[in-house]
Amino acid sequence: MDYSMLRQILMTYNWNGGFEIPKRILCEPACDLALAMEIFYLCDGYGYFLNSNSGSKEWLDFISRLYGDIIVGKYHESENHYEIPLTESQKLKMKENKIPKIFLEDI
Repeated sequence: MDYSMLRQILMTYNWNGGFEIPKRILCEPACDLALAMEIFYLCDGYGYFLNSNSGSKEWLDFISRLYGDIIVGKYHESENHYEIPLTESQKLKMKENKIPKIFLEDI
């Protein structure tokens, strides 16, 4: 599948269905850093930074693995863009908590 198809699946996905579809999207060769970051924030990435012990075990396993994969550079940058959905005050709070800047800057 190409990027636009993966993104279309993601945009119509009902997160009450669990994490299997997002996991499959993340495994696709066309999944880049922009799409991985979008999945991270759609899956409550900001909540993960606020309190990583909240939520279900399934959510915590998924978001923790995705966080780690992003940090180690598993996903390549491409011509696709993603605007981080945080306010300036949220970004400032995260900077103060030493959250890696990859999670704070638009791609």
